[in-house]
Amino acid sequence: MTFSNAQRTWIVGCTLVIILVVIGLGLSHYKTLQRFDLLIYDLILPLHSPGMSDQVVIIAIDDASIHELGRWPWSRQRHAELLNKISSLSPKAVAIDLIFSESENSLTADQSLAEAIDKNARTVLVVAPVKETPNSLISERLPIPILATAAAALGHVDVELDIDGLNRHFYLHAGIADPHWPS
Repeated sequence: MTFSNAQRTWIVGCTLVIILVVIGLGLSHYKTLQRFDLLIYDLILPLHSPGMSDQVVIIAIDDASIHELGRWPWSRQRHAELLNKISSLSPKAVAIDLIFSESENSLTADQSLAEAIDKNARTVLVVAPVKETPNSLISERLPIPILATAAAALGHVDVELDIDGLNRHFYLHAGIADPHWPS
């Protein structure tokens, strides 16, 4: 059977399309295309990003902090002392990215932290999504009432990680059934 040039071109074209579709499906199955897309995104984003503001200061709990202030977890009294030191510098806002969802053994420590939060008047505490068991529904974990009442606001810390374990986006608002917690 002989084919005309037009038929050969059509057969070669269809064969190439089929090969490319099979390769594309194979790559997407292994998340290769998605990883490549994320790599391109990571390379392009710094070119268009304004960068981090010098008005934002992150105070992290690191190994040096633990070495100097003692083993983790710290008491609410320690957090109150640290918040009072930060407040003495008159920050425009303080966000504490720790979940204070259970009372401490010492009621005075909880009270001290609540007073420091209230005194600062610009402290935001976190609300976190939790799933108690693999079969349970997601619920919201809020700070204990004495701290939630003292806080200027509550905000969510719900982040979705990409397939490579990095966070590249976040929700401006989140919540169960209704996205009412700001980020």
